[in-house]
Amino acid sequence: MSVEREQVICAFPDKLYVLSNHSDHIDMQSVAYSKIAYMQHASVLLKSWLKLMFVEPVSSPGQVVFRYNSASECCFRPLLKLMRPNCYGQHSPDVHIETQSLQYIGQLDYKMYNYAVSSLLPGQQVRSSLFQSAVQQELIRLPRPILSRTISPAHLAILTDDELVLVSDGEHAKWHSHRRYGGIWTIIPLSKIDNIAVVGDSKGLLIVKYELVNGETLSRKFRIDNQAEVVQFTQEITSLRN
Repeated sequence: MSVEREQVICAFPDKLYVLSNHSDHIDMQSVAYSKIAYMQHASVLLKSWLKLMFVEPVSSPGQVVFRYNSASECCFRPLLKLMRPNCYGQHSPDVHIETQSLQYIGQLDYKMYNYAVSSLLPGQQVRSSLFQSAVQQELIRLPRPILSRTISPAHLAILTDDELVLVSDGEHAKWHSHRRYGGIWTIIPLSKIDNIAVVGDSKGLLIVKYELVNGETLSRKFRIDNQAEVVQFTQEITSLRN
């Protein structure tokens, strides 16, 4: 059984300090919030993690990953809220969270709607959103599908004035379409997006590629019948970035 290295993260108004315990020494790493390319936090059953990716040369992107039991998530939640306003602009906690423009997601997938609402900071304005249900490949049908493979989990993208929030289902059984465990949130400042490309793949799906300033590319798959919405969404991101 693997044992995670002990770590401590300290959040200050302008930067983070991360201490990692090794067998013979303790490493300390500091990074300014402005140097975070994106952050990802996830909760899948009892496994949770927080990953911070830093703006570094393309050949070696820097990162810090914290892995913890999901029962401890309440301890990390204040840290996430503290980091986002400092990283991505101040938002007043007294302002309500906008949900009206996300109501349509609740009619399609109530779980993803709840995840969408919980992703927003008070005062943030939703400029646009894009939802894609899980993409399945049927393998056996007798006479209904009894075995299928997940090509892409359900996911959504939320565009605000200063960030792009990507939310997806957590890891689940590859061969069973009804098991949906947890969620994964990826939060990207718009200033850290270098380019956006929309391409097709061999399975007839659209792939949106978000190319980031640290050299990474994050991809999301969509059905081809969502092409008009996908193109419009990426154009809105480009317009805000400019």
